[in-house]
Amino acid sequence: MPQGGGIPTEKLKEDVYRQVTEFYPCPLTFQVSVQDPVYRVIHVDAKIYVKQGYDVAFVAREVRSNLANYFQIALADGTPNPNVDFGFNVKGTSLSGEVAWSDIFNVIRDTVGVRKIGDQINDLKLNGRQGNVVLDGKEFPVLGTVRVVNGATNEVLR
Repeated sequence: MPQGGGIPTEKLKEDVYRQVTEFYPCPLTFQVSVQDPVYRVIHVDAKIYVKQGYDVAFVAREVRSNLANYFQIALADGTPNPNVDFGFNVKGTSLSGEVAWSDIFNVIRDTVGVRKIGDQINDLKLNGRQGNVVLDGKEFPVLGTVRVVNGATNEVLR
């Protein structure tokens, strides 16, 4: 997966192949194949209530920024994003991975200026529903659209 996401160039795929086959040769019974990543877009809809004294537009931008940081593949210094495991390290389950609804809730709730997330059934949705997004074994989640609604006015915040 290229830094910043997207589809890898042929050069990057060749470099990965060479790294795996020349520097870390695999056993004879394995065949190496470098493939393009498969992305799963995660859309977020959230109704938030803003703390008194905070600009709602600022808080909405911070929510979007925090979600983008949560989903980024690598940190600004190039090291892997520690948030990116999406349940793949869970042992003893048949689950391939997931984007946990509760993790997204925490990212939004912990944003500066957010007083709370609405408590109605549809006040926080991932891909149109309230619940985790289960990933197939080869899917990597990426942030899609983020729709933030001001809970006090029901206005969609830009």
